[in-house]
Amino acid sequence: MPGPSPQLRWEPSATLSLIRMMQRLCHGLPGQAALGAVEDEVLSQALQEPVDSITTRLLSTPVQPSDFWSRLLDEIAANESGRVTAGNLEVALLGAGDSKLQSDQTAASLERDFSTAVTLVQARLPRQSDQLRLRYAPMRQAYEAYAPGLIRQIGNRVWNGQAPDDWWPSPVTVYAVSPLVGGAADVCAGSNSVWIEAMLTDVSPLVPEWLRLVYTLAILAVEQHTRSHASSASTGDNPLGLPWSVGLVPLILEQAAILECLPRLPEHVRDAHQQFVDTVAEALRLWNAVTPRDVISGIPTEVVAEVIANWWLQDAGDQAMPQALRQLLPRLSAMTEVS
Repeated sequence: MPGPSPQLRWEPSATLSLIRMMQRLCHGLPGQAALGAVEDEVLSQALQEPVDSITTRLLSTPVQPSDFWSRLLDEIAANESGRVTAGNLEVALLGAGDSKLQSDQTAASLERDFSTAVTLVQARLPRQSDQLRLRYAPMRQAYEAYAPGLIRQIGNRVWNGQAPDDWWPSPVTVYAVSPLVGGAADVCAGSNSVWIEAMLTDVSPLVPEWLRLVYTLAILAVEQHTRSHASSASTGDNPLGLPWSVGLVPLILEQAAILECLPRLPEHVRDAHQQFVDTVAEALRLWNAVTPRDVISGIPTEVVAEVIANWWLQDAGDQAMPQALRQLLPRLSAMTEVS
């Protein structure tokens, strides 16, 4: 039997919110073109000056800005740091490929830029943490009401009733951040933590926001389990070894429907199939499930959803997920070759 559901510790994070806002202003965030911009345009304009200064400083290093921002997010989350320090910045710089000979000086300069940015945010949003608590309250309530049973069922289904005792990491810190792209979430590498945009309402009636959190926790479980069994994860260029990020989507949706956490499928087989495909497509899009970690590239979401849904309904059966995902790989490869 799988271990108990992970215990969650919810934290509003003004610091991670600031980093994501500056990251967006520096080089963009996934999904922002389609789903909107920073809600507070006044603050966005005010932050542009320190962001430009950071960008200029990074240009004098071998660091890719996108890599730096991602590593800084992970570093702050891993250390549960309430503020950005020169030490955090140097770790992020070195992780992104900066030279040890100049990383301390660059970090000291960046710290001054971040100090300016923090002052601007505090002046504009003096009660940001309180606002984030209010924003994530509906999602937290829904998660606590529906997710524990679903989490157990997912663990059972992933491992065909033989899940490792430590499959679900626990406790997990859930950092609530300000919404920038109409809903997003991700795991924080190197720690038992995830972040998620604190949306007051569901983005889609097909897939509620608390399911996005369940999906992110499942990805965290997969990544941690895979790292601890690294010798078995070596398929292609995918660090997870298998296309978990897309394969988990129909599993979670099916189990949620069984537990009546989602609308029932129509009785007519064809209608039920199309609704399942549509729901898979919506989840793939909203959860950013099609990532560079998978073998899929440049394929329309609706096409991917059809392949994923058919694989799940026709081939996955009662197999443990690692075996089922090995059968999915050639389907994804064939789809890429046709594209």
